Amino acid sequence: MKAQGLDVVTKLIQKELIEPNEETAAALKLAPKERVLKIQRLRIVKGEPLALQTAFMPSNLCGNLMKEDLETKSLNYLIREQCNIRLSRSDIWIEAPIISPKERRLLGNPRVPIFWRSSA
Repeated sequence: MKAQGLDVVTKLIQKELIEPNEETAAALKLAPKERVLKIQRLRIVKGEPLALQTAFMPSNLCGNLMKEDLETKSLNYLIREQCNIRLSRSDIWIEAPIISPKERRLLGNPRVPIFWRSSA
C-alpha cells in the first residue's frame, strides 16, 4: 500500500507471549507447551481502519522483538535486522471471519472485515 503512495498507519494492539491454539502450533511445528509471540496490529489507510493483522512466531526465535517498536518498523525488517534471521518463507492467511466485539470496534464496525494472520 505504501508503494502505491497510500498513507498507512500502524497501531500496536497486542504484543505478548502466549500458548498457541492447536492450529497455530501445528502450522509453526511447535513442541507441546511451546509458547509463541503474538503481535496484533491495526492497519489504517487514509485515516480508515482497513485490517487487523495478527502475527505468530515461536518465542525462541527472537526475544528482542518484545522490546522493539512495532508501530513504525516493519516486522520483516526487525526479524532480519534485530534477530539476524533471513526469512525464506512466511505463510499468510487472509480471512473474513466472524469477529469479536473488540475487533469490530478496532475496525470501525465494518460490514466486510479483513483479518490477516501470518506466521514466520
